[in-house]
Amino acid sequence: MISILVMIFASFCCPNAQNVQSIIFDIIRNLSYGGVASVFIALLIEIGNVKEKNNKANNLYEMIYSDLKINILWYLNGWAQFCNIVYKDKEYKDEKHTWTEWYGIVKNRFIELDDKRQEQALEFFKDELIYNLDVIEKSIDYINKQQFILSINELYDENLKSIIENFKFECYGAKSFLKINFNSEKFWKSFDAINEDLKKYICSWTDIQYYNYYKFKPFDILTNKSDIRTAIIESKKHNKLK
Repeated sequence: MISILVMIFASFCCPNAQNVQSIIFDIIRNLSYGGVASVFIALLIEIGNVKEKNNKANNLYEMIYSDLKINILWYLNGWAQFCNIVYKDKEYKDEKHTWTEWYGIVKNRFIELDDKRQEQALEFFKDELIYNLDVIEKSIDYINKQQFILSINELYDENLKSIIENFKFECYGAKSFLKINFNSEKFWKSFDAINEDLKKYICSWTDIQYYNYYKFKPFDILTNKSDIRTAIIESKKHNKLK
């Protein structure tokens, strides 16, 4: 800035003031262009840094939460698997339903079984459900151990914390129930309530809202992109109406 003032002063003392002024104008213009360029470059660098930070945060988010998301979906697919394994009189392997529809089929078909088959089916459901719930709980425990790194990267706000705690509470309650003696009436009454709660918790987590609308086959999850897109569109449409 001082050098520019000196040049301006010199222009008035110089016999060829007009030429010098023209030169000074060119210098100032070039400096101004350079200043704009510097600001623009700094802005690009800042945008690049923010983008890189966001990419790192997104990668961290997926790394920590992906296991829980896939294990929740695997639990939901379990109801489709039960249909395919327990009810052999009908081919379910190529049918597509939402997880709540699969649950309804399992429940409705159960009453058609004789007493012995009902007892066997309940034992099978119990063992498989405990295993699937165990896996979800382990994913939640892993997330809770990462709370510090998630917090400093702003990836564990109060809303998400509440969702994770709700899933953990529901898993604990379901496992506790499955480890006691129960009859079929108590089983279905309890899982009507448990699955209704899970449906609400899924809806509250934006990442997995579409699970409630995703139609899948037994043992076949997240393989059809068209089905996933349809489920995402449906979930957004229904949530807008709320």
